[in-house]
Amino acid sequence: MSSISVIVTAANEEKTISKAIRSILSQLNKNDELIVVAPDDPTLASAKKVSSRVKTIRDKGEGKPSALNLAVEQTKNKILVLTDGDVYVDKKALKHLFSPLKDKKTGIVSGQPVPTNSKNNLYGFWAHLATQIAHQQRLQRLKTGLPLDCSGYLLAFRKKLFTPFSKNTLGEDSLLSQNINSQGYQTQYAPQAKVYVKYHTNLIDCLKQKFRSVGGATVQSRSSMRGPLSEIAQIPFTLKLIKTLPQFFYWLSAFFFRFCLWILIFINLKLRKPTLKLWSRTESTKN
Repeated sequence: MSSISVIVTAANEEKTISKAIRSILSQLNKNDELIVVAPDDPTLASAKKVSSRVKTIRDKGEGKPSALNLAVEQTKNKILVLTDGDVYVDKKALKHLFSPLKDKKTGIVSGQPVPTNSKNNLYGFWAHLATQIAHQQRLQRLKTGLPLDCSGYLLAFRKKLFTPFSKNTLGEDSLLSQNINSQGYQTQYAPQAKVYVKYHTNLIDCLKQKFRSVGGATVQSRSSMRGPLSEIAQIPFTLKLIKTLPQFFYWLSAFFFRFCLWILIFINLKLRKPTLKLWSRTESTKN
């Protein structure tokens, strides 16, 4: 396997960036590189303290799409890995992530996000429900040979296939997956490449993040994985995740939330078609 460049995008994540970096460093070889791109001094300073191997890049604070464009341009290796500054990867995640790339027909590979939240509360159950639905969809598409959306929490791809994002890009992971697939390359899934994520613990943060990622994937990349019909098709599978009576009510509320979310997406992204920046920080995922 070729040497790799790992890009960690972050913003005001000085409390979590060290753990993210340490989980990656132990898996890198001599010629690999690790780049942290962030717009703020505290995050960059925390990253530098972890290891002299970490290369830091300051972006202009114009959002993740611009930060990724800047970082990708400065990488030196042919295989790139993208992850975030508020997550951490499993100790063998990169090994499993690279395995499908041994096939030259494969252009991009997704890892599997795993929530660190407890299933025994409303938002924790929602997180596990959403990630299990995505996991099931990716497994089904992998089996049938259909293209899939990779997760921006952890993915690897061939640098030569990268197309710079526009500033108004929403759902970068979905758009990147679709762009690479459109060039004739396969999108693959490595479920053993696990990345641990703290998901939202309040309604406002959940709405902010889902509006951007789900709405962007549906409207801009026209993802067939993230539409209301694809979610409805997963209802029989999701019933298996219910183990207690409270979880049944969490399950019901999750689908009511998604119904409201799709209405907001339709009104704001389909009808109004705004060009303003729709990203905003979600504090509850940062500690």
